[in-house]
Amino acid sequence: MFKQLSLFPENIEGEKKQFQANIQKSGFNYEEIDIGDITFKAGQIEPIHRWYRLTPSYSPDLVKFLIQKLKITEKDYVLDPFSGRGTTSIQCQKQGIKSLGIEINPLLQQVGQKSLIWERENLNLLDDYLLEIYSIINEFKTLSLGSIINQFNTNIPIIHNVFRWWKQDVLKELIICREVMLKQKYSLVKNYLWIALTEACLNCANIHRNHPTITFDDNHNRKINVFEEISQRLEIIKTDLINLDCQIKSFSELGEIRLVQLGESNPPDFYRNFRD
Repeated sequence: MFKQLSLFPENIEGEKKQFQANIQKSGFNYEEIDIGDITFKAGQIEPIHRWYRLTPSYSPDLVKFLIQKLKITEKDYVLDPFSGRGTTSIQCQKQGIKSLGIEINPLLQQVGQKSLIWERENLNLLDDYLLEIYSIINEFKTLSLGSIINQFNTNIPIIHNVFRWWKQDVLKELIICREVMLKQKYSLVKNYLWIALTEACLNCANIHRNHPTITFDDNHNRKINVFEEISQRLEIIKTDLINLDCQIKSFSELGEIRLVQLGESNPPDFYRNFRD
């Protein structure tokens, strides 16, 4: 178990007390806490939070602690001005608390907002989707990327040096998954398909998802299986939705994450031309 580090070594109590005194003079309270790992890692085992990995994010346990510490109740409204992937709003919604998140990155805003939609109906469509993409990926396995583009009358993502991000065979399968997702018959579960495919796009890319940066891995020998990656993501989403407390309210009643866009998103927006 990781522990939150203290600001001071234990052997400099004098400096520590002076720091606390200065903080109190400024009108703030200082308190060291130990609630375990407060990095993104703890969120990777938490239902809903684990749908999308953002390494600079903090743990849901930190949000739980602050909700309890500040005595926040269902009568209150929580504002997160730097929402990221929506950790605060997701945890608030789990605990029946209204919230508003604000996020500058359009990709993360979409991830956060879609992660607040918890609907158990029509989850069988996720299985139908997997069957369809599995069939098409195998049917078109020998086709080139260009042939796939023509087959679906679509285009590759408008991203600088796109083939550094994804190998051509990987990009071909991701595009198939995207085009199938856009079919009308999957509209009722499109939000979940979008989250799974967005996470898969990063997990299948030629990159290392560091903290807090992304670096390219141009010469890796990883075996990338797009179908397996998306299948695993959808299974996690489906499991979490099925096991949710039936009393938990949906995002339309409790949470919202608004977009404040000043520039381009990073990592690249795979869906730039396919937003609703």
